[in-house]
Amino acid sequence: MAKKILIADDDPAVVKTVKAILDNAHYDVIIASDGEECARKMVLDTPDLVLLDLMMPKMDGYSLLVSMKQLKALNANIPDIPVIVITAREDALAKELVGKENIKGYILKPFDIQELLGKISELLK
Repeated sequence: MAKKILIADDDPAVVKTVKAILDNAHYDVIIASDGEECARKMVLDTPDLVLLDLMMPKMDGYSLLVSMKQLKALNANIPDIPVIVITAREDALAKELVGKENIKGYILKPFDIQELLGKISELLK
């Protein structure tokens, strides 16, 4: 059974590119275009991994991760889902997030396809 990956990004070009890459690598792809939609899909679709943009409408990526952590504290049935941040932000706050809130990787846009697939493969072993 193919692993499910949730792409959470409000940029249609990024979503289209990443979806094509993941489809080609035989992953099942779920898409969310804002933080609120991502939170719903993390609970309802239980993906194996989330590729998360930090700057999204309705709820930014960091707020989403904090909310999911709080929700998990209230409901132990919600699984820990590893997150790879894919962002254009290269500031101290963004880098500080790695290792927190279940973030397992950090990739800057524009990203290298092999780097992305390598991190995904490593986390989904």
